[in-house]
Amino acid sequence: MPLTRPCFSLSPNILDQPYVQTSVTVHQRVSGTGDMMLGTSSSFWFLAGGDNADIRLDWHNTDTGARGTENTSIRSTVPAPTAFFLLSTGPGRVEFTFRSVNSLLLWSIPTNTCRGVIDVW
Repeated sequence: MPLTRPCFSLSPNILDQPYVQTSVTVHQRVSGTGDMMLGTSSSFWFLAGGDNADIRLDWHNTDTGARGTENTSIRSTVPAPTAFFLLSTGPGRVEFTFRSVNSLLLWSIPTNTCRGVIDVW
């Protein structure tokens, strides 16, 4: 599903593919929960270890008022890795935001904040 506000930033490797996130994938098997997957960018520098992406996802169920935060870290590789989040939001309209901070040993480059909405049954 497309994001209402995509996110992007330079790679901390600078001469590399940028971090771009325009959509998420959500699968539901049980009412009130969902598996959210974010594809991330691959790195031309994967043989040198790539870079690290620390991702924070905040969600708010606007029907019930429930809120939550999930965090994960992944390394950029080839093929591009996927970040997984298991959300227990309860049924309703769920607004979410996330951002990634992409890092090397010496510096980090954050993305802008991404936004989207999902309907959880």
